[in-house]
Amino acid sequence: MAPLTLEEFAQADLHDVLARLTVKERISLLAGPDWWTTTPIPRIGVPSIKVSDGPNGVRGSSHFRPTPAQTLPCATALGATFDVEAVEKMGKVLAHEAKAKGSSLLLAPTVNIQRNPLNGRAFESFSEDPLLSGYLAAAYIDGLQKNGVGATIKHYVGNDQEHERLSVDVLIPERALREIYLKPFEIAQRVAKPWSFMTSYSRVNSAHVSESKELLQDILRDEWKFDGLVMSDWHGTYSTDGAINAGLDLEMPGPTRWRGELVTHLLAAGKIEVEAINARAYAVLQAVQRSCQADLENVRTNRRPEVPNDSQTDRDTCRAVSSDTIVLLKNERNVLPLKKSIKKLAVIGPNAKTRTVSGGGSAYLTASYVVTPYEGIKEVAEKSGIEVQYEPGCYAHRYLPMLDGLIRTKAGGSGWTATFYNEAIESNSPSIAVVDLLGTRIRINDQKPEGLADLFFLELEGYITPDESGPYDFGISLVGRAQVFVDEKLVVDNGWTTKQTPGPSFYGLGTVEEVGTVAVQAGKTYKIVVRYTNHPREVAEEREDEQDEEEGGQKQPSLMMAALRLGGAPRIQEDESIEHAVKLAGGSDAVVVVIGTNMDWEAEAADRASLALPGRTDELVSRVLAANPNAIIVNQSGSAVAFPWIDAAATVVQAWFGGNCAGQAIADVLFEGGVNPSGRMPLSFPYRIEDCTAHLNWGSESGKVLYGEGIFVGYRGYEETARSPMFAFGEGLSYTSFEWFQLSATLATARPSSATELSISISLRVRNTGNIAGRDVVQIYVLPPSTSTYRRPARELKGFVKTRLLAPGQEETVKLELPKEALAYWRDSKDSKNGWVAEKGEYTVAAQRSSREVDVVETVRVRLNSTVYWRGL
Repeated sequence: MAPLTLEEFAQADLHDVLARLTVKERISLLAGPDWWTTTPIPRIGVPSIKVSDGPNGVRGSSHFRPTPAQTLPCATALGATFDVEAVEKMGKVLAHEAKAKGSSLLLAPTVNIQRNPLNGRAFESFSEDPLLSGYLAAAYIDGLQKNGVGATIKHYVGNDQEHERLSVDVLIPERALREIYLKPFEIAQRVAKPWSFMTSYSRVNSAHVSESKELLQDILRDEWKFDGLVMSDWHGTYSTDGAINAGLDLEMPGPTRWRGELVTHLLAAGKIEVEAINARAYAVLQAVQRSCQADLENVRTNRRPEVPNDSQTDRDTCRAVSSDTIVLLKNERNVLPLKKSIKKLAVIGPNAKTRTVSGGGSAYLTASYVVTPYEGIKEVAEKSGIEVQYEPGCYAHRYLPMLDGLIRTKAGGSGWTATFYNEAIESNSPSIAVVDLLGTRIRINDQKPEGLADLFFLELEGYITPDESGPYDFGISLVGRAQVFVDEKLVVDNGWTTKQTPGPSFYGLGTVEEVGTVAVQAGKTYKIVVRYTNHPREVAEEREDEQDEEEGGQKQPSLMMAALRLGGAPRIQEDESIEHAVKLAGGSDAVVVVIGTNMDWEAEAADRASLALPGRTDELVSRVLAANPNAIIVNQSGSAVAFPWIDAAATVVQAWFGGNCAGQAIADVLFEGGVNPSGRMPLSFPYRIEDCTAHLNWGSESGKVLYGEGIFVGYRGYEETARSPMFAFGEGLSYTSFEWFQLSATLATARPSSATELSISISLRVRNTGNIAGRDVVQIYVLPPSTSTYRRPARELKGFVKTRLLAPGQEETVKLELPKEALAYWRDSKDSKNGWVAEKGEYTVAAQRSSREVDVVETVRVRLNSTVYWRGL
């Protein structure tokens, strides 16, 4: 029988397709053949589909040669919109980006919970609140899947810290698991039905999630009726029969470690049944078929060269959404919006000129363009004749900034030139490949030049022209060994002839950054050469180093990939620069201080050590505020940071990691005639980490972490422990004012005979009472009955809606339908009533401006006259 055409496969009965496959072919479907694709079966006509990393952009199929991408605001930024329509637009942009790279499945969104804001990947998830997370995830998924690209929601479940993430046993009480950590996945499945789920790396309640029948089969498939693909996180498969029998369909990446011939052997041993293989293979076939049905041409041409999708329409959409993510936290003296009549504007701070667009790890990608805060502010200011002056004050980087956008090839193009060799460069052997690369962060683990050996040599050459004279630092961290030369002079040696120091770079597999300094002249062009190899040092030296490291109690992790990161920046004398910043602030009509973290501090594979801002940031801010109390503080971070100077600051803006157009979005909000901020905090910012309820149970100890705070996560915990955060969940200001009135809440029936009859209709009128058009966010919290038999949070978000843009004097009636979950908690018991319970009693429905009790605007009460029990969706 001839192979199916692509059109025939798209409409085929998959049971018939499965029947035509040999057992060996079915087994081959259960793991990818490489990093980013599924296994094709040409004999039958089963195509391969491509997947790509998210969640704030689409990298494409190569870490080594990434295709430039539209970098979206990070997930916490999108969480701050409280706007499902805006997030769905971002999903649509991502679908355009994915198709430009031939990808049918995006590895996103992430809906883990920020139980502790120090989580290294906190910026990748929407919120500390499961309801906000779930509905925004559903919108994100809809934006993707309505436009022909599947979503892979992740990391299911409990992937809420990076410490020992592959092995840690995350002990979550059943009620907290259901009400907090599973809830966003459950909402997304009920509302949007993602094509795929990705398992977390860790164990949950003693079993790795990729081997948990309870999570993958009993809850996900049986209870929630999920009928899609379950894939592992990359290298997150740890067994053969355990994972297959539990319900893990696809091992990624390939080539397989755990399937293939091992499955054949375990079939013969009776540890795996053919039925389990068929179920796993069917799920993979179904994902491939859905991709064909969604966009046949994207699958047909997915091996074509990837291209950027840098459309002006998508740029405009991302800029508008990025502006909507920004939260105005303080504006006590109404300094904002800035008047365009000012004459002199100071832009100060370590983040003003940095390309801070996203966090690090798998979320990092090569941005198709970047507008820094300084560039965005200067563009608006100079159009109005405002003089802009800049002073960094201090630096905030952990590693020297990458030279992306600064370094040029010999021919003058953006980037630098990489020449690969299989033999030592000094041997005059022929090169294997010559490639121009855009960025100075390089990873070779998913793709490499044809003919290149596993152990190789590399020479990188580029040119920079500094803007100012003085000492210039160059730094390199890596997995491998390298030397850095500037105009033929050796500046840095990291392991080429020297002993290396293990460090946190490259997921903890790399070294510390070794730094050297060169005196440069403004306007002069300098040749930069990096010589690199992933060959280990001589065996005798290795043994000596290993002995030294063992005596020191620490060894560098084994080499798993080739990687390097070259950075550079003018060296500043921070004492002097802070003095200049203070003087500049005191003599300016307005001051903007741009501070924050970056991808060095907030990244995959490592949690932050504290809430503190980097370096001397706090000192800089305090001294600038003393010189000019009206200074505007703009913070760029993906999660909470501490502001010890907050009482002295009158104007504070939270700008997150805003994507490519971060600088334009910040400028849009800061100046009059631009955007009226409408963001709200998706997570609490505590004064200190000790106030966080997860603080006492943070990090792995003896291979375990106990979620001892239970359901009292985020704002639920701050209210329960009477610890007021610096900025509360849901908090945010506007340049205008709004009046709320005529709140109503109506139960579908006060005595429902089943859970399907249980819902609440909400209505509230909102009027713009100020002088500027703006949007408001209505947050609906439900307070439990005083007669409740279970301890419950004082209030929980159960609905939210963002108004349209209301002109001064204009009003809108907002309406929400709260589902049955709005009244429910999870009853963890051994009897038949184990499951969701909506107790009879009187509930308070509160329209609030934030999660704080003082921000309650109106309340109404509803009475449920009978208790309702259910399980499932």
